[in-house]
Amino acid sequence: MTTLNRLAVLVALAGALVANAPAQDGESGLQALQSKTVLSEDELGQLRSWIEQRVAAVADSSAQAGSELRSAYAGSQGFREAYAKLAVEIIRPVYGRASLKLIAATQLVAVLGALDDMQVHATLIEALGDKRVAVRTAAAAGLGRLRTAIARSGAAAVTSTLNALQTAGVAETSTVALKTIYRAMDFQAIPTPADAGGNARTLLSLLRARQGKYASARSATPAWAAEIDGLRLAGVLLRGMNDTDRTQLAEATGQILLTAVMRYADELYEVEDGSSALDVAIRNDTEVLIQQCEAVLVQVLKPGTAPDVTAQMRELEPVNMKLEMKKWAGLLQAKTGKNFDPDAVAANP
Repeated sequence: MTTLNRLAVLVALAGALVANAPAQDGESGLQALQSKTVLSEDELGQLRSWIEQRVAAVADSSAQAGSELRSAYAGSQGFREAYAKLAVEIIRPVYGRASLKLIAATQLVAVLGALDDMQVHATLIEALGDKRVAVRTAAAAGLGRLRTAIARSGAAAVTSTLNALQTAGVAETSTVALKTIYRAMDFQAIPTPADAGGNARTLLSLLRARQGKYASARSATPAWAAEIDGLRLAGVLLRGMNDTDRTQLAEATGQILLTAVMRYADELYEVEDGSSALDVAIRNDTEVLIQQCEAVLVQVLKPGTAPDVTAQMRELEPVNMKLEMKKWAGLLQAKTGKNFDPDAVAANP
């Protein structure tokens, strides 16, 4: 199993453990507290003890305890607010311990990410900077689930969240984590969408930073092909972009497409289904990335007859792929003033 697949499985497993472990006798022992709108000091102490016991059990590899932590977040608004506050206080100093097993740390962050309460927001933002990829991914996923609550909190909360995700995305080296970050940045896919212009400009800032990595690192670009999700979101956010934004999007997309085309035409077209799982995954992701880049460029540049790298890719024609890229380069030169001709890349490896 590839590193990328192991990470995806680990994050999914942590979420599944939180959500699906069977409850013990169907009772959490908190029913009396869950019905109350205000908890006394004694009741808050009882709740704190209950959460502490289960956090300790998660740290000792108990999936059951993680499920109980998630399912106990129910009842009156007053109880849920008290629960979220205590959960943050107890989990925050625990998940970052170096001695904690990775699955336990990921599960604890996933618990916070499952709570629909802005009190978890700051800790999830903090966890975006964790050294462990799975923890960062769980934090980004949690922020994605929290988008509706973030939007309800106002424009400042949306902006701070997008800025934190953008900063994390620039530094991210994992494809799975960066894909999750891009999805969490989509504040249009919620009941009350946020300002599309602000959403678009933060996304563009990340895509332009990533453009630089594709230009400099080329086939060694970290988090290769995560822009499948970023460019899909860019297509949604085009309505919030002005002409300058669209020019910047065309430039970023052109660089990502050029790098992907050169990598595919120079090496990946030879990868067969029986090759290593990692090579096949990179080949497949690159195919989707090329298609997504072309879809965005069609939307932005609106050519009369669009070049079609994808068609030549499907025919396994690497030379013709580069010829189609040259056509895109001409259109991009007119829009951005930048050179995306594949011959220039070949001359400067």
